[in-house]
Amino acid sequence: MTEMQTPKLTIVRDTREHATSYDFAGYPDVVVIDGCLPAGDFSIPGFTDRCALERKRLDDLIGCLSQDRDRFERELTAPEI
Repeated sequence: MTEMQTPKLTIVRDTREHATSYDFAGYPDVVVIDGCLPAGDFSIPGFTDRCALERKRLDDLIGCLSQDRDRFERELTAPEI
């Protein structure tokens, strides 16, 4: 009997995201590639203009939801592609 291979999930990490960021090392079926994303820190190939994950430290998140809200909303607004 032949064992089926599970396809790997490819995640695009923005080139501006620090190399020490989350690396998905605990997930053997995930491959991380670097690319320039219009918004966010991580996305999925083919959907980089529609899907984004933005990572935040707690203090940064609090700032983004309070005094820096306008800046944060501008950062999340990707230009039309």
